[in-house]
Amino acid sequence: MSLDGEIRTLKCPYCGVAPLETTVSIPIIRSQGMGCVVTHRQLIGCCNCVKKKIAQEIKDAKSNIKLLSTAFFKNLNNPNKKIGRELKKDLSAVREALTEAGISELPENINHTDISYSLAIAMIKADGRIEQDEIDAAIQVGTETFSDFDEKEFRRRLNSYKFLPTIEDLSLLLNLLLDKEAKDGLVKFLVAISAADGDIANEEVKLLKTVAGCLEFEGDVMELLPKV
Repeated sequence: MSLDGEIRTLKCPYCGVAPLETTVSIPIIRSQGMGCVVTHRQLIGCCNCVKKKIAQEIKDAKSNIKLLSTAFFKNLNNPNKKIGRELKKDLSAVREALTEAGISELPENINHTDISYSLAIAMIKADGRIEQDEIDAAIQVGTETFSDFDEKEFRRRLNSYKFLPTIEDLSLLLNLLLDKEAKDGLVKFLVAISAADGDIANEEVKLLKTVAGCLEFEGDVMELLPKV
């Protein structure tokens, strides 16, 4: 297989059928008080599915933002509408995003420690905030779990990621690549990070359940959490 052509070994995480073709960052717009907050999500998949995701985000934002003026909302949504119209196949960007996430096109070249960096960072960034106790927990659990886990490399990636997909999308991608043992190990790794400080928020539990579902984890995530 030539790495210069189509990405045939990796499938779109949304449909699971078409090959990976494009990746793009879109603004996620939500109301907050009398204004709004804008975060960003990196989408990666086939062109058809990514366009559907963009269209759905425009609908979700419209239903969520009810207190803002029509003109303001229209201006705020123009970026996603334009992104959807101009979206095209971009294998170079996809490969850059995969490399950054530690995901190889060739399953035999996948490095589980690289993947652990990406998943841990995606989980830390999931709520839009980066908190020191979560970073410390990821380093502690990573060092205990992977013999080659490097704190300096983890911190470098934490500060340098540009194209990292959400933890849900990463998990969907990895579900198509990894065997059951590897996927189960990653779920337990993320649970250990969440439980490291002894205080697991409901949002974290929900996120862990989502990841477990994406990775087809057959156990009960709640059974892995420490009893309080």
